[in-house]
Amino acid sequence: MLSFENKEIYFAYKAIEKSYICGITKKNPSLNYSFHTVVTKKEKNIVRRSRETLLDSVSFKYLATLKQIHSDKIYIVNKENLTYFNESDIEGDGLITNLKGVLIGVSTADCVPLIYLSRTKKVCGIAHAGWRGVYKQIHTKMLEEFKKSFGVSPSELHVIIGPHIMECCYSVGKDMLEFFPEKFF
Repeated sequence: MLSFENKEIYFAYKAIEKSYICGITKKNPSLNYSFHTVVTKKEKNIVRRSRETLLDSVSFKYLATLKQIHSDKIYIVNKENLTYFNESDIEGDGLITNLKGVLIGVSTADCVPLIYLSRTKKVCGIAHAGWRGVYKQIHTKMLEEFKKSFGVSPSELHVIIGPHIMECCYSVGKDMLEFFPEKFF
């Protein structure tokens, strides 16, 4: 377990022989890491400062995120496109990278963050998985993309399910249960 000396990181640990750092940021009204939730110049500056604070606290150079749309769209973050993910409006819900010094992230509340870590290669990914994304099978499409783009099979991956809303706090109607095919249950 890692312990950071700052107020931004709630939970962090090193995984797989110190190859990765994973973390969950605290809910803090004065911090916001998501450009897709803001409109004004003042709000965008708050996001920039929040991201700089986070990156400084973990000694990373870049934070790649997406404009999340509850989809199955997945992107590979590489040297050629890295800067596009910094303050972009690129729509999607999954990121995979093998770049050192790059933090990839998603924003969640009710939805589930899925963190993918390769045991054999220095490749990691993250997905924002809400019910729409799960229905579109973003979780399995992430596995397919690891195999296609990096030669990493599902058996070589650790998948961490991050904090999310629980059954006690969220209910769905019968219509939602009927919406999902039997294979999900």
